[in-house]
Amino acid sequence: MSFKAFTGKSIVSEGKRTVGSALLVEAGLIKGMCPESAIPPGAEHITLSGLNLAAGLVDAQVNGGGGILFNDNTSEKGIDGIAKAHRAAGTTSFLPTLISEPPEKTMAALNAIRKYGQKNGVLGIHLEGPFLNPERSGIHEKDIIAKADTSFLQTQKFSGLGICLITVAPEMFQKGALKKLRDAGAILAAGHSAANKDQLAQARNEGLTGITHLYNAMSGMSARETGLSGAALNDDALWCGIIADGAHVAPDMLRLADKAKPSGKLFLVSDAMPPSGQHPPQPFMLQGKRIKAENGKCVDERGALAGSAFTLFECVRYAVTQAGFKLEHALAMASYFPAQFLGVEQQVGTLAVGARADIIAFDDGLHLKHVFIAGNAV
Repeated sequence: MSFKAFTGKSIVSEGKRTVGSALLVEAGLIKGMCPESAIPPGAEHITLSGLNLAAGLVDAQVNGGGGILFNDNTSEKGIDGIAKAHRAAGTTSFLPTLISEPPEKTMAALNAIRKYGQKNGVLGIHLEGPFLNPERSGIHEKDIIAKADTSFLQTQKFSGLGICLITVAPEMFQKGALKKLRDAGAILAAGHSAANKDQLAQARNEGLTGITHLYNAMSGMSARETGLSGAALNDDALWCGIIADGAHVAPDMLRLADKAKPSGKLFLVSDAMPPSGQHPPQPFMLQGKRIKAENGKCVDERGALAGSAFTLFECVRYAVTQAGFKLEHALAMASYFPAQFLGVEQQVGTLAVGARADIIAFDDGLHLKHVFIAGNAV
């Protein structure tokens, strides 16, 4: 099978930029880079003049997109629709995210992902609740959270799901319970929580490795208490997801988190809702509440935040243009770093040899122009 050789203004991967090179692809996989003058004879030359190339983005928190909410539509057609909307926007790998639901709907979502499998960029599933702290419920239905019985999770096996990320409030679990979930194959993140540093430390000892949407719906820091936010920033080993849409986190707080965390431990998530990738964005219903999109954010009728209308590439653009992040770093925060957190950094989120050839191409104004999956144009 012949090579494909992708060339453009630059190639960005894992926080580094290369100029004057070609990206070589064979059978849907990255085979390496070479000088443009050394492209193998007979290779199909895909010239993207004036555009920058980067790895397809990896989003660990996608509630919906293209007018579809995962909570309400776990059918194959529904998952396909969410994947299509985000794929067109540069997100080539993602976790469909279920907001707090009763056990029967949670089981239905798990079974839907098992049936769907890992295709079209779906890496698995993210259960954001319902095992959260009702006092930090955010837009989640407080009654569902309050009635949640953590013993339900203890009976679950997470095989056949691909990645299963579960957001939990550590303070709601008995000692040893989180370890059982981790031993069963789940990746654990703390969120919608008021856990203190000791409770977070206990959860860390039981296998918790992440923080869901840093700062939001969690206890904040003060002069005498770290809160969950401060404890997360102070723990070099924890990965922290953060929403860069201009509504959930102020630019100064984005920069503060980036300074506090070791490189690679802070990554971007979209927290995308149905209006993401929908043109024009339309209102939707979330557990009986009417939600509308306003300036990239989703709010209920009281004005409370209910996720984002941004795609992950829009979060990258915001991080660069509004928070002052270097492009190479912002792209890594939306590709390689989340892939590391999820344990798939050899397959996606990178342009390293052996990875799937998921490639995005964009201009210097951060306007997305092309998306390729396994080397083929979307």
